[in-house]
Amino acid sequence: MIMGTRLIFQTAVGLFFLFVLPKQLDVLWVFARIRSVMLQATEDRKIEGNTHIPPYTNYDSSIIITSSIIPTHPNIAIINKTLHSLEMLQGLPDGSPIFVTVDGLDPAKSDNTENRQRLQDYVRNLRLNFRNDDRVKILTSYTFGHLTNSLKMAIELVDTKYVYVVQHDFPFSKPINHTALVESMKKNPLLHIVRFNKRKNAKMAGPGCDVVVHSSGIDFVLNKWSDNNHFTTKNYYFDMLERLGPSPRAPESPMMYAQNSNCSLFGQYLYGGVGYGPYIEHLDGRNTDN
Repeated sequence: MIMGTRLIFQTAVGLFFLFVLPKQLDVLWVFARIRSVMLQATEDRKIEGNTHIPPYTNYDSSIIITSSIIPTHPNIAIINKTLHSLEMLQGLPDGSPIFVTVDGLDPAKSDNTENRQRLQDYVRNLRLNFRNDDRVKILTSYTFGHLTNSLKMAIELVDTKYVYVVQHDFPFSKPINHTALVESMKKNPLLHIVRFNKRKNAKMAGPGCDVVVHSSGIDFVLNKWSDNNHFTTKNYYFDMLERLGPSPRAPESPMMYAQNSNCSLFGQYLYGGVGYGPYIEHLDGRNTDN
């Protein structure tokens, strides 16, 4: 019965995707989220044909750190600070897998001989620095893919239910109760994605957007979607990236558009109550040269 319902639903989704204009992101995303809930209700999603079970599948969460060329490269001090800040994730099991992505050069802005050498040296320094650390995998893209394709490259390798998505110049600055965060997401379907604010937390304006969820001793405040550090499930990202397609871009742009139609469905919940934070620090890699 479940399989028959899923087949009918997926056929409807396929027809919708073929005949409705791509601009109708609000409706499209409703279908995407319903589909995700249906899949989650039956079994955890797996990539078909993936029979290899890595040793880190015993962990509940992975960390993806996205990086791209900045003026300080090939120096790895900025990303090292972010990596060291993962100690702020209290309760995260030792050995949890970390995927560091390195985006290719943007041919319209930064693809030149000097930057190609700097990027190559940056990757070399990363590999040398983490050569004896089994937790850390360095993933490189030879073409410019922006955040969407960098994240897709990593999410395909994630074998945990949950995932932190972290930008290379946004280290954590305050402790995060990882154990309570996971428990909260298990108990509350509303908490499909939780963000760590670089400012003090505030409520979101708009009809139906004034929402605070209390769970496991933590308040979560509904707010807008942002690419800044956040925590969600692999399923959420797998579905989202599938819908956004291969165009190089930042996810927050289409997500903010979709959010206008339904803030509770397409927004993010901030970790901590109103007035709490910030929980991350912006090192501003693009505008830092020392």
